[in-house]
Amino acid sequence: MQCSTEIRYSTSLQIESRHTNFKVQIDCLVLPTITERLPQVKLNKENIKLPDDARIADPSFNKPGKIDLLIGAGLFWKLLCVGQIQGGRGNPTWQKTLLGWVIGGEMVHANPNKASTSLITTNQALQEQIERFWKQEDIQEPRLLSKQEGYCEEHFINTYSRESDGRFIVSLPKDSQIALGDSRETAMKRLLALERRFKRQPALKEEYVRFMEEYKDKRHMSTASGDVASSKKPSYFIPHQPVLRPESTSTKLRVVFDASAKTDNGKSLNDMLLPGPNLQNNLSYLGMTVHWINPETLERESAALACRRIKGKHTYDVLAQAINSVFLEYHIQNKVCGTTYMLPLFRDKCKIMYTDTNSLIYRVECEDIYETMKRDIARFDTSDYPTDNAYGMPLANKKKPGLMKDKNNGAIMTEFVGLRAKMYAVRVDGKKDTKKAKGVKSNVVAQTITFDDYTRCLNEEIEMTRRQSCIRSKLYEVYAISESKIALSPYDDKRYVVSDSTETLPWRHWRIPL
Repeated sequence: MQCSTEIRYSTSLQIESRHTNFKVQIDCLVLPTITERLPQVKLNKENIKLPDDARIADPSFNKPGKIDLLIGAGLFWKLLCVGQIQGGRGNPTWQKTLLGWVIGGEMVHANPNKASTSLITTNQALQEQIERFWKQEDIQEPRLLSKQEGYCEEHFINTYSRESDGRFIVSLPKDSQIALGDSRETAMKRLLALERRFKRQPALKEEYVRFMEEYKDKRHMSTASGDVASSKKPSYFIPHQPVLRPESTSTKLRVVFDASAKTDNGKSLNDMLLPGPNLQNNLSYLGMTVHWINPETLERESAALACRRIKGKHTYDVLAQAINSVFLEYHIQNKVCGTTYMLPLFRDKCKIMYTDTNSLIYRVECEDIYETMKRDIARFDTSDYPTDNAYGMPLANKKKPGLMKDKNNGAIMTEFVGLRAKMYAVRVDGKKDTKKAKGVKSNVVAQTITFDDYTRCLNEEIEMTRRQSCIRSKLYEVYAISESKIALSPYDDKRYVVSDSTETLPWRHWRIPL
């Protein structure tokens, strides 16, 4: 290892012997450090051969310490005297000098207890991320289904049905080797505990009852016929409880059905149901796929996946709601919505231009989109439209979860430029342009980037940079910096844009031309 040090000072000093009158004047350069502490470990004097009457230049030579002075060769040779004691192989050599006896050389037995140290660093998380990245680019080999998974697939094909409104009825596969015991007593205890909680929190009961009524109105469950408790058919009563999400804008309360609640023989409905194969793609693939379903609708429909009714030999019921101390028993109907709205309605005349977490932009070719909305007003929240809007749109369905909403409230979107994720511009008639550029401060975007810059960046395939000032901190010290950022870019470093299309593909996809 090499290093350099800037020398600013020099000095003259005198060194002398501890045992004689020898003195010498030398000129020295001042350095912060000469070398590391020597010796590196404490030496045992008993292992070093030296006459008892020898005068040692440094009595504490066996203890690690700082090096105070580095003598040049010109003085070194003048200090040597006749007299040398060699300790043999593995032992140091003593040399007599004008300052006294000095020691040097190897010391094999200086530290008989060997100590070794090692440092190993790993970055397993980074390795796993890289491995997942390459796996998602590879063509997946078809996975062979196990015997149980094959049975679940066959069971689905033989038992599923579809209603006239397009909704599916799915029969869940069960393990015939598992029998359920009595579950009503446990469900009743938990329901009574829930009622006691309702007495303390009337507002919670109101929200809870509203949710269950909506659950019934959507035909996810229906009133059980006859006395389920006295019926000879095996029944499973599912306890339930509220889950509060105050931060949610759509559903602040949801009811969770506990199908893992044990019966009196220790088995639950979840124990009886067969899992089947995993039919859902991994999250990275789903994140790169364009979805045509409204995310808020998807959020509400997911409640219908809590527990589906099992058709056939067994009917499993749910003790679902308590109103005025009257217990009502319901069948879980949970049917999954298998249709979307926009794509089947407009087909190839509807294209998705942009998607975000909870919003999207459609390009629709039709005579009058607002007439279509009015015909299906139950699917839209139009409560924010102006009361005197030109389309005669009724103000309806305010803050109803699961509905689509026109963010422009009838204002016409005249232009849209999408460069890549989080980098787009929207122009709406009568409103201020919306401009987004991820990583660039909002005031810089507003003051230095125009709508025409987005269009020019897209058409001419050029990158545009802007300077911005930021406040940073390091080791509790706050400072300001000025940096140049790529504000607009037509190149998507995460996805490949298919020519003459809004479709994107992951890099290295087989459809990407070489």
